[in-house]
Amino acid sequence: MGQLAAYLLLVVALSIVLSWVFNTSEGSSAPAILAHNSLNWGLLFAGNMLGDPVDNTWPAALTMAALAAVTLGLTRGRLGHVTA
Repeated sequence: MGQLAAYLLLVVALSIVLSWVFNTSEGSSAPAILAHNSLNWGLLFAGNMLGDPVDNTWPAALTMAALAAVTLGLTRGRLGHVTA
């Protein structure tokens, strides 16, 4: 159950961060794809450095949640969305 909670936190936080990346890139999906890919490669690299696949996602989830909280705070919840 603990890793499921970490995964759900990671997914929600990543959604917030990737929404901000997408909105600030004027609707281009390429930066959001690259940001998502960098997280994947980061976890793979961390697993290779430790010698085992990453089986504890809490560090990534908590770091992403902190980044999402900062993003929400700095954008006042708008995530870079500009209304016409």
